[in-house]
Amino acid sequence: MSSIITITVYTLDELSCPAREKARDGYRQHHADSNWYENVYEDVREVCGIFGIDLCQRVIRLSNGRFMEEPCIWFSGFCSQGRSLF
Repeated sequence: MSSIITITVYTLDELSCPAREKARDGYRQHHADSNWYENVYEDVREVCGIFGIDLCQRVIRLSNGRFMEEPCIWFSGFCSQGRSLF
């Protein structure tokens, strides 16, 4: 059986200041320890490879004692809406 769900969406400009901060805080908390950006890393690696750009790599020690390399890509701004530096 089909059902219709209606959701009202507001832009940040339409919200009051307290509601705007609450929305931002909830978003920051929700994505604090998720790895949503892993796909972005893969895309950046692919694009850089096409253009012949070498990304700096950093070594990360894993909990099992092994090591892995990760590109040095940092985000700034509100979550991923800032510019990424690589």
